[in-house]
Amino acid sequence: MKKHEKWMPLYVGDYLASTNRLSLAEHGAYLLLIMDYWRNGAPPDNPVILARILGISLADWEGMAVALLKHFTVHGGRLHHARIELELKRAIETTENLSDRGKQGAKARWNNATANATANAQAMPDTMLVDAPLPLPCTSTTRSRSLTAPSHTKNMYKYKGGGR
Repeated sequence: MKKHEKWMPLYVGDYLASTNRLSLAEHGAYLLLIMDYWRNGAPPDNPVILARILGISLADWEGMAVALLKHFTVHGGRLHHARIELELKRAIETTENLSDRGKQGAKARWNNATANATANAQAMPDTMLVDAPLPLPCTSTTRSRSLTAPSHTKNMYKYKGGGR
């Protein structure tokens, strides 16, 4: 699934203004048609396929086709919807722009990291990298402090029991 297929803008005010004469069933059918259009492109001007997209019988499609087809134009045997085309174009452009910007940002970060690593390696003298002495391990066996608790805290956390 392409990124622009995951969401579809729905401008509620515009939608209701252009569909205020549709019945409840026609609203559902219209929304299914434009969602299918969004994901799959312009549907064919074929009543059998349109009924199948909506999950209704051919007779039910024929009963609502006049009301729904007012929102589409037919070109080349396909139903076209100007607003869906416009929003689809915007969504694809936005997705491509965001992808390009992400790739440019990643490339810039990668180039910057490579440049910094090269500059840091050049700034350090070779003697620092090779001849640096290793730290000596601690060999002292004496402790400067006792690790046992002081005597006044030994019984502090014991349960004293008792009633009320």
